[in-house]
Amino acid sequence: MYRMLGCDYGVINPGSSALRIGIEDIIRFDPEFVFVDLCSSSLERQITEVRWLFEQPGFMDVSAIQQGNFYILEHEYFSNPGPRFVDGIELIANVLKPFSGSFPKHGGLKLINVPPLAHSIEDYVGLV
Repeated sequence: MYRMLGCDYGVINPGSSALRIGIEDIIRFDPEFVFVDLCSSSLERQITEVRWLFEQPGFMDVSAIQQGNFYILEHEYFSNPGPRFVDGIELIANVLKPFSGSFPKHGGLKLINVPPLAHSIEDYVGLV
């Protein structure tokens, strides 16, 4: 999906299975955007689980964080084939190049407090 939108994975090979990416790899790659999509996790659970990222040395210096481009996305848009898959592509496209079209509502959250103040939903704003 990301490659279809012109994104560079950088730290994983195309077609590889899901894998854990080391924080050092993320820092070294220095992405412009960070999209988090944790398997089988609600947005609320993901907020709690990504808390450790912001505590890792060097993570706050990543370009995506400095530019406010950190997103947590609903897993359901990216895990099963079908119409939601297209919604997921549109959701990411809208983040990369905002458009006033009709895109999935509540498909993800954008970090607004950098670093997160309370590591809760109050640190995020819904995507449109």
